[in-house]
Amino acid sequence: MEDFSRDYLDAGHLFAEHAKTLEQEIGTPENLSKVNIPATTDHFSYVSGSIFAVNACLNAAIDEVFRDADRLKRDPKAQTILDELSVNVVKDMAIVRRAKAIELSKYPDLDKILKNTNPRPCRKNAKSTCLPAYKGWYLLDKFQLALHFSESGKPFDLGSNVWGEAEFLRSLRNYLVHYEPEWVQYTFSNGSYSARRTKTVDVMDGLRTRRFRNGLYPKDADLLEGRLVVRLGADCATWAVRSCAEFLCSFYDALPIDDRKMWVYSKGYR
Repeated sequence: MEDFSRDYLDAGHLFAEHAKTLEQEIGTPENLSKVNIPATTDHFSYVSGSIFAVNACLNAAIDEVFRDADRLKRDPKAQTILDELSVNVVKDMAIVRRAKAIELSKYPDLDKILKNTNPRPCRKNAKSTCLPAYKGWYLLDKFQLALHFSESGKPFDLGSNVWGEAEFLRSLRNYLVHYEPEWVQYTFSNGSYSARRTKTVDVMDGLRTRRFRNGLYPKDADLLEGRLVVRLGADCATWAVRSCAEFLCSFYDALPIDDRKMWVYSKGYR
């Protein structure tokens, strides 16, 4: 059975390097009239491709963990990436992966470490509270679920920088995938954006506060300040790869899966 998480991370890095090379070869234009339009199209493909690839990496990485837990429960002699985990940890992970709902009474305090996976009344017993089946969980909360069962018992701090960067990476991916054209206005006096959707403002603010800039557009392109493309540069793609790698290293270290952690370290993406 194939594992694509590492391939996706490599792909994200490759796209980021292509975007960086393009910016270096063409250089920053003096004004809008000298913007290389064909190059910007290729450049956007690289940057967005990097963002999509590392998000796919996160999705594949956690699904590979729960998949192998299920394999080990059915066949204790199966070769998996979970050799360092105890039998009880693997068993618990396999159970919740296949459960149609996760009853909170069996896993006290689990809901307290989650960000966007909300409890609801159980179908079989409305007096009890359940979490949805694993497949319906918010991606990053799936990592919290795995760490809840780990012997270290140390889930991500929802206020930590590594969690916050991964969360914004996920938000940026979702915004691009479900993009809806709309007018975005930037107010220079207070450095704020306004738009119909709150998600648009959040994404634009997130890109601006991280000081991302597309090197194929002039630095003083005031008329384009409200356009997302001005913020999607090689530095954004590089950040996406780094944020993904740092999140995975923290996860693999806490679970633990040393082989995967050392692989990410060896790539130098952090």
